[in-house]
Formats: sequence, structure tokens, C-alpha cells
Amino acid sequence: MKIPNKGSLIEVKWYDAFNPDPKWRPTETIKKKKRCVIYTAGYLVDATDDYLIVSRDKATGQMSGVFYIPIGAIKDVRRLK
Repeated sequence: MKIPNKGSLIEVKWYDAFNPDPKWRPTETIKKKKRCVIYTAGYLVDATDDYLIVSRDKATGQMSGVFYIPIGAIKDVRRLK
């Protein structure tokens, strides 16, 4: 997976953990559930061995909405124009 340059506006497609049905259910039905696909857009702060760090907003010397997406959960990263 090619990671764009730091500061780039990006979209990340990744799988998140979720509980689609919080009640007890037969084991054979568990694998049939769909994945929770997340699309996140923001500014690339950094990429480490473990995480892609993305910020929702940025201003001079500041960022907000910073979060860490686990590398193993990422399916695609693309640069936005």
C-alpha cells in the first residue's frame, strides 16, 4: 500500500470492529455478517509501523480530530485533490 506524503488530504478505507446484533445467535450465522467498512477523510499527520495518523482539521501549528487507524485494518488509501 502506497502512503501519500504527510500533510496530504486523503481518504482511508478501513474495517472497524462492530456488533451488528447484540443478542445471542447460532454460531453458524456469525460468519455471514457483513463487515463494517469505514471511509475516513482528513489530513495525513504521520504513518508508523502500527498506525496511520489522520487529522480532521488543521490550522497553523494546530490540529483537531486526530485519530489513529490501525495499519492492519486499512484496505486502501487514496489522495484527494
